[in-house]
Amino acid sequence: MGAFGAGSVAGGLLALGRRPRRPLLVAAVASLGYPAPIALLALHAPTGEITAAAVVAGLASAGFNTFWSAALQQQIPADAQARVYAFSIVGSYSAGPIAFAGAGSIAAVVGAPLLLGTGAAVAACKSAAAIALPAVRTVRWRTTPGALPQENDAKAPAESGPSSGTFHDAAEPAEPAAPPSTSG
Repeated sequence: MGAFGAGSVAGGLLALGRRPRRPLLVAAVASLGYPAPIALLALHAPTGEITAAAVVAGLASAGFNTFWSAALQQQIPADAQARVYAFSIVGSYSAGPIAFAGAGSIAAVVGAPLLLGTGAAVAACKSAAAIALPAVRTVRWRTTPGALPQENDAKAPAESGPSSGTFHDAAEPAEPAAPPSTSG
């Protein structure tokens, strides 16, 4: 736990002031570090390697939480943020107690290495699946709080819009197309 904590502090310091162009993608890539110590426990790796992996997982945790939170704050309207955060937290943590309750019994049947290895593989696959989603890869850092993507990034108007996976407030729809010219 100490190595994870040290990694988290270091990750928080490294994230300080950073503004990645694609914060949700950075968060998803960072989450690939979560299963590192679990995988090494499954492989009966030496304590030093597991400790180093725990530092990596701490770095990953800080990176994920920093840029996930930033993306939510930038992409979700202020009046909906509490509700979105509540669903996010419940979805993230509600299965943990259930898993802890059953982990000992499952490990007794299949063995701790298989259970740990499976958990690490599932965690890595979930991160890879998130990275593969266009909606995750296309979220951009907003330099103007509350600005819609097309207002924020004049260089890439084609990258925003309903099909791009970026958030559009229903009260402020994307600009309609210009009517066809009737001169001729």
